[in-house]
Amino acid sequence: MGDAAQSAGLQPAHPGPPVGQYLGRRLFYRLAVVALPSLIAVILVGAVGLWAFDTLGRQGGAVQAALQASTTANSLAGKLDNLVTNLDQLTIPGNQYNALIYTAGRNGVVSDTQALQALDLSFAPETRTIQAQLVHDLQGNIADLDQLNSANSSNLNARYQIWTAGLRDRVLHSDTMGHTLATGWAAAAQGKVQTADVLFVWGRAGIFALILLAVGASMLSTTLFTRNIMRPIGRLRENMERLANGDLTVHTAPQAPRQASRDELEALEEVYQRMLLTLRPLILHIQDDARQISSSAAEISATAAQQDRDSNEQATATTQVTVTVEELNQTAVQIADAAASVAAAAEQALVSASRGQEAVRDS
Repeated sequence: MGDAAQSAGLQPAHPGPPVGQYLGRRLFYRLAVVALPSLIAVILVGAVGLWAFDTLGRQGGAVQAALQASTTANSLAGKLDNLVTNLDQLTIPGNQYNALIYTAGRNGVVSDTQALQALDLSFAPETRTIQAQLVHDLQGNIADLDQLNSANSSNLNARYQIWTAGLRDRVLHSDTMGHTLATGWAAAAQGKVQTADVLFVWGRAGIFALILLAVGASMLSTTLFTRNIMRPIGRLRENMERLANGDLTVHTAPQAPRQASRDELEALEEVYQRMLLTLRPLILHIQDDARQISSSAAEISATAAQQDRDSNEQATATTQVTVTVEELNQTAVQIADAAASVAAAAEQALVSASRGQEAVRDS
């Protein structure tokens, strides 16, 4: 075919740059575009999930700290209530004072005060001032209570006077502050639980929304990708059908130089168009040669037919001559037979004449 093209003075179309590397790169790019929304959605879902878990973890820690603080404040307030009740009985003049009861109550208050001081109040930083004030008041009240406990036992009114002179009111005030803190911290814990519930609901809704968005984006990108694939496939199939029917005309406009937006099938279509442009002049030249050969073959066939007709006429003439010769031969045979008959008759006549002559001589 190359020799035929050169003999016809045709030059094949200049082949484009190799497309193997380009096709691989474009296919990877297309697949990446299709997978990109899902990848982004997975990243976003992971980020939202991490944020939600981190926030819920911090909320859970805050709820635990608030519940611990509320429990500690309630315990402290309860022990202060018991201490006030016991001291009300122990300090009444005439009643026997029991230092063991006081010491047990006092140690419980000291233990809860230390626990209160060590609390983590990051869940409610606005209560740190009240906490510090309560701890300070309790430390002062414990010192005064120790003084009450060490009062002269011979003076029955000494402990009663110390207790009722203002110490009882201060302890009750600390008790009220403990109850107030316990109530506030319990409310803070409940608020943190509600916040965690809201965050959980919003986080779950956000994850579902991102999943739906990812599915929609993936479907859209897949649809666009499929359309971009099917369009050049349809054009290529149509051109191949026309080629199969003998139509070598290029029905699509020549493609512009490769751009970043073109896909691999469009590049394949461009290669097909270049191949068609290369094959068309060669096939047209072959068709011209075939027509010339067909015309020469027709002339040769006509000449052969004429010669065949001439041969038939000569054969007919030869047959007629043969028949004539045979007829002449038969005529010659008949003449020879007649001559033989005539000779026999002559010989018979000669014999008869001889006999007549002999008869004449004898007579």
